[in-house]
Amino acid sequence: MALATDDRSAEGTLRLGATDHNLRLAIAAGLPAETAFRLVTLNPARLMRLTPRVGQIAPGRYADIVLLDDVAGVGIAEIWADGQPVAAGGRLTAALPMIDWPLWARRTVQIDRPLSAADFAVSAPPGRATVQAAVLRPFHWADELLLAR
Repeated sequence: MALATDDRSAEGTLRLGATDHNLRLAIAAGLPAETAFRLVTLNPARLMRLTPRVGQIAPGRYADIVLLDDVAGVGIAEIWADGQPVAAGGRLTAALPMIDWPLWARRTVQIDRPLSAADFAVSAPPGRATVQAAVLRPFHWADELLLAR
């Protein structure tokens, strides 16, 4: 079993947190902290067959390290990535990497004119004033179908 963070939008992650939020919920629900941490570290690494490269602090392994000042509350004191400190006290301390993506990777959608709201209008068929349309929302795996007129 593993805890995942792909069940919420980017806005939800910014508001609630990511893995840290899931850990706090699991611990608050009574799961022992060591089990909760395993659900976001070793178990997902095993599931994705990454354990030959990650999952241990050892020579030849990749390990990002999170140092806690409060285990049950998932209070993060420092974060280290690629052997370097990158965050402390809730603040980023490392420079953000600049990736110079090639033009072919950045220019994948080409629209030769500005878009307007009219480009997204759903027109009613001739002789009708309204139309019913299904609205697909982000994370649209809910059983109910949202309909709009």
